[in-house]
Amino acid sequence: MPIIDSEHLKPGLRPVQIAEAAWYEALVAREVAAPEDLPAAREAADKALNAYKDACVGLYGYIQSTVQNAEAEAVQIGSPVPRT
Repeated sequence: MPIIDSEHLKPGLRPVQIAEAAWYEALVAREVAAPEDLPAAREAADKALNAYKDACVGLYGYIQSTVQNAEAEAVQIGSPVPRT
C-alpha cells in the first residue's frame, strides 16, 4: 500500500473537527440549560451528534478516495501495489 502524507487528509478531517467542536458545545449547553429549555437543548445536541456522525462518514469516504488515488498513482509509476 502506498504511503499517504497526512497533509492530504487534513481537508477531509477539518469538517469532522468542526462538527465535533459543535457537538461538544451543544453537550455543554444541554448540561447548563434551564429546565424549560432542556427539550430544545437535547434536540440541538442530537442534531450536532448526527452532523458529527455524517462528517465522520464523509471523512471515511475522503480517505478511501485518497487511498484509491494513491494506488492509481503508484500503478502509473510502476510501483507494485498489492490488492487484498
